[in-house]
Formats: sequence, C-alpha cells, structure tokens
Amino acid sequence: MALAVEISSSSESALRDHSIKAGEHAANGIAHYWVIDRQMNSPSASTTKAACQL
Repeated sequence: MALAVEISSSSESALRDHSIKAGEHAANGIAHYWVIDRQMNSPSASTTKAACQL
C-alpha cells in the first residue's frame, strides 16, 4: 500500500496517530501517511521509512 490516511478526532488520538501509528505503518510497508486533525482543521503528511525502500 502506498498511502494511509488517518482522521484524528481528539488530541489523544492525534498524538497516537503522529507517533505510534506512523511507525506501525512504516513497519507494514506503507510509504506515505497523512493525518487529518479535525481539531486543528489541518492535514499533515509524512514519508515513512518504507518509502525509502521502494
């Protein structure tokens, strides 16, 4: 899979999405990871370690 998108519903969820899940996605070969933070009304994007291996 090349892209995963998460929508965070709380600050606790956003913290988990930006830290723990990013590593989990990279370990599973997902190259790019976007987080939509509903509280901040802003997206963020990350390129995981998996993208470097493509």
